[in-house]
Amino acid sequence: GDANTTGQQPWALVEDAARLLDMIIDQIETDGKPDPASIHSLQQVRIQLTNEGNAAQHDIDTVLAVEAERLRSW
Repeated sequence: GDANTTGQQPWALVEDAARLLDMIIDQIETDGKPDPASIHSLQQVRIQLTNEGNAAQHDIDTVLAVEAERLRSW
């Protein structure tokens, strides 16, 4: 996906991020480690959210950063 053609509402991206986090947590529980492709996808969603630059951005990014830290320290 090209960053210039997001066209998605930020909340749709947040839903994508939440779905990816669920997948990553499942992968950790199953394999003991997350799938690199899932991590990459989550990073792409974060980049898209950053590009949206909306008022809720800071809150969204904080939530994702906290979740990412939680996964790293698993």
